[in-house]
Amino acid sequence: MTRRSTLLRLAAPVALATLLGAATTSAQRCDGKALSPEQIELRSRIASTLGRQAIDYWVPKLNTYREQIDRTLSPTDLATLRRLRVRWAILIDEGIKDLTEKEENGTSRKRAERGSEVTSMQEIMEIFMAAKEIAGRYRPQMDALGERLVGDVGGFGEEMRRNVDEFAHSNRVMLEADPEIGSQMLNGSQMDTIAASLRSEKTKSSIRSAYPMILEPIIMLFDGGELLSMIQRAVPGMNIAKATGGVELPASSALRQNFPNPASGETTIPFVLNEPATAVTLRLYNGQGDAVRTVEIGGMAAGEQTQTIDVAGLPAGSYLYHLTMTGASGTRVHSKAMQVVR
Repeated sequence: MTRRSTLLRLAAPVALATLLGAATTSAQRCDGKALSPEQIELRSRIASTLGRQAIDYWVPKLNTYREQIDRTLSPTDLATLRRLRVRWAILIDEGIKDLTEKEENGTSRKRAERGSEVTSMQEIMEIFMAAKEIAGRYRPQMDALGERLVGDVGGFGEEMRRNVDEFAHSNRVMLEADPEIGSQMLNGSQMDTIAASLRSEKTKSSIRSAYPMILEPIIMLFDGGELLSMIQRAVPGMNIAKATGGVELPASSALRQNFPNPASGETTIPFVLNEPATAVTLRLYNGQGDAVRTVEIGGMAAGEQTQTIDVAGLPAGSYLYHLTMTGASGTRVHSKAMQVVR
């Protein structure tokens, strides 16, 4: 098995429902005939519903993994990892923007731009290997985390099987009118097979054998960024964030893009709290991982919220804003990149 196919196979448990949605949102059938508006609507609903449910399963898991890692590492290693996370998140964001612009413009890149993209990918791999090296110093604890991941992959299969059954029950009329995808969604045995596969010893063995090399560094570097972007950038060629049928899969984060962006003075950061928070903290990091702004917001009610932050006086460049929210369900972190201009 090639390195790329191994990556795709190992990423599949995390992105299973998302890939299922993306695979059904193409604007063309296999035979080249355009989909009807009703078919496009159905595929959009599948992508949105199952994609969101997959994200809602994995993001809290990743947050608990992150908390466990942070408790395990020494203060020195944790400080290093936090800097790596910031730089990784900024590079991921810049890489996704480059890929999106390239797809939308349909133009070839200049040689200098292509060279910059290669340099960016090299740095991503360097960060990846640095995270792997840190993890290696805590092998017993990280192996225990790997076993937790194995169990969560099996649980994910069961969760998605139930979600597909519920979707099929709620949308039976639409599915029956579209045999192409309807037969797959209504045939519960297919999801039973997938769920059983994710619980199988073969899948467990595959995850355990490659976990320290591939999945572990990705988990180490997670710090609230968009899950789809992280997978897409870490696994070249996996374009799952935006389907070709014009259907965009849901973002993983309750944190929205700041506006204006780029910013030169004040900028507003919108976010959503699904439950009341006892503590909310907003931090802004520069490209080297240094915290340059910290706003202790305190307790907040559930719902749509905004926070304004002043970036006047900061050098131009890429920054990461990082929101930590603590509520009844625990602590969750979310992050996004932004640009400062002068």
